[in-house]
This record gives sequence, structure tokens and C-alpha cells, in this order.
Amino acid sequence: MSQKPLVVILHGIFRTAWSMRLIEIYLRWRGYDTLNLTYPSNRHDLATLSDLVGKRIEASEKFQSAADVHFVTHSMGGLITRYILNTHPAIKVKTRNIVMMVPPNQGSETADYIVSNAWMKCIFEYFSGPAGPQLTTAYAVNYPSISGTIGIIAGVRSSNPLAKLVFSKDQQHDGTISHDRMRLDGIGEVLSVKASHTSIVCSLSAMRQTVYFLQDGQFKAPPTSPAVPGTPGV
Repeated sequence: MSQKPLVVILHGIFRTAWSMRLIEIYLRWRGYDTLNLTYPSNRHDLATLSDLVGKRIEASEKFQSAADVHFVTHSMGGLITRYILNTHPAIKVKTRNIVMMVPPNQGSETADYIVSNAWMKCIFEYFSGPAGPQLTTAYAVNYPSISGTIGIIAGVRSSNPLAKLVFSKDQQHDGTISHDRMRLDGIGEVLSVKASHTSIVCSLSAMRQTVYFLQDGQFKAPPTSPAVPGTPGV
């Protein structure tokens, strides 16, 4: 078997493996083997996509020779992982740690807003395919459960022009999904980084924290700045 742990890397909707290329390079530099897959995210529903991806993983020589397998995902890639681990026992038994970047674990409020507007819904469904409407919060009750050592990295910045219409002022979000909707009930550690839903895949902080979690099953708290004398509370 391979001496290096294998990291399966899954992108989000409308993306390809190239969007995860920086993460792949960073993980390789830190001593991991990688399987960075492109899948047709806007051609099939979530169940079909997960079956396609699961079969590709199982057929990979890297997977067959690996003793330990981790997952690192972006957005919808986290949902694909949930489906895979529920339908592919050979993958589940090897899986150790999972890092999900900005996952819509309880659906996306932005998807809700889009499908509630007729003209936006038509455009969205045309480009997103069957998986797009399955990203709503109403559909999220259909997502399979997941267990294991899971870390969630949430963004705190927004580049989405719709964000002001979708989220209230007191909500924490990344421009696409609120932090509350990224969470898994009673499972997983959540860490925030200064990135948006899109840019988080290029965030060095997110990459570093990903490796911490893959190694230790937990994120590493950033160092606390020393208090400045004379400031309130000191």
C-alpha cells in the first residue's frame, strides 16, 4: 500500500479540478498524495454525480493502494462526499478526516432566493442542471447523513451582489451560504477565514488549516495577539 495518505479533492458546481489546483499543489508539498477529480457538476443530480465520482475513486490505482483516505471539498463537493460515503462502503472504510470548505450542508439561501424568482430560476436551472435546484434549503432534508471527523471552513467575506438581498445584517455568511447552513447538527468543527465563497480555494489560511485538520483531526487556533497596555479590559 501507498505510504502517503491520499486526499480526494472535489470541486463545487460550475467548477473543474483546475479550481482546486492550488490546494492540490499545497497538499502535495505537505506530503500527501492527491486525487483531484473533475466531474460534470451541471449535467446530473447529486445522487448520479456521487455515483460517477465514487466509481472513479474506486477505480483509481491511488485509492486501491492507499491505506488512509481523506476528503477536501469546496461547496457542493461536500454534498457529493456525503452521498459517496453512504453508497460506497469500500471508500467509507478507508476514509479518515474530511475538510469541507463552505459546504451547503443545510442548503443555500442564495439558491432559495434564485429559485423564488421565476426568470432567475429559469436561467439558473438551465446552467446548473438537475443539481442546482437540489441546493435549496427545502431540499436539504434529502441529503444523506454523515459521520466521522469533519472540519468545516467558513468564509466571512462576500463578492456576491445578491448578498444584501439574501442575508440579514446579523447573519454570518460568505456571500452565498450562511454559517448556520454550513453546519452539521452536532458534528464537525467550524473555523472562519477571511475569504469569500469563491476565493476560499485560494486562501493560504484555509490551506494551512486544512492540513492541520488532516493531520490532527482539529483546526489550529491562530496565535493570540499580546494585549496592548492601556486598552479597555487590560
